[in-house]
Amino acid sequence: MEKFLIADVPLTQRVLSRLSGFEPTILEAGQIIEQFIAFDVWSLLPRASTLLVFPGRGAEIVRSGLPDSWLVQWKWASVYAKRDWELGQSPRVSVGHIFPDGLHLELTNVVIIDDVVSSGLTCKKLMIINNPWFPRARWHITTWVMQRAASLRGFEIIRAVCSVGTKETKTSVQSLSTLLLDKEIASGYIERHIANKSGFLDLLEELRASMGVT
Repeated sequence: MEKFLIADVPLTQRVLSRLSGFEPTILEAGQIIEQFIAFDVWSLLPRASTLLVFPGRGAEIVRSGLPDSWLVQWKWASVYAKRDWELGQSPRVSVGHIFPDGLHLELTNVVIIDDVVSSGLTCKKLMIINNPWFPRARWHITTWVMQRAASLRGFEIIRAVCSVGTKETKTSVQSLSTLLLDKEIASGYIERHIANKSGFLDLLEELRASMGVT
């Protein structure tokens, strides 16, 4: 099955070409962001009563890539979110409170923004835990990449730049930044998805060295 790698760190065309040689479908962050801010949803939601929410590290990468001139138009907040899983076990998700300081009746729309929506567990838990503080709000999701198998009941507007997999089967989606920062995840990814393991590992080490990642 096709595998996807999000190039969410700055890369030269030469490095992008080398990555493509390992046969993932490369999704370049710059191109994704252009399509993301062109979503019709942004013209449907009133800015004064809409909150954009960025959960966890992947969402922070999305936020950092958005143009300041676009983001400044919106109310937004970052929130703690972490997903852990072990092979053969169900994922564990923990999330925080967006604004745990009282009701926010002025907000009628909350948009969760993420880089990848895989199962939908993080989005669902964010909504369940935080909904009491936003009693008038409808909840929505916008993302760079979404698995078609994700369960997203309860959300009204859902937009993804790229939908992958099938309704029954997920496909591999990984971000390059994660592979660079977490050698354990990188090792598992290489073992499962890369034929030329030593060549891919050498490329990751070159990129870590050039970016000062230890």
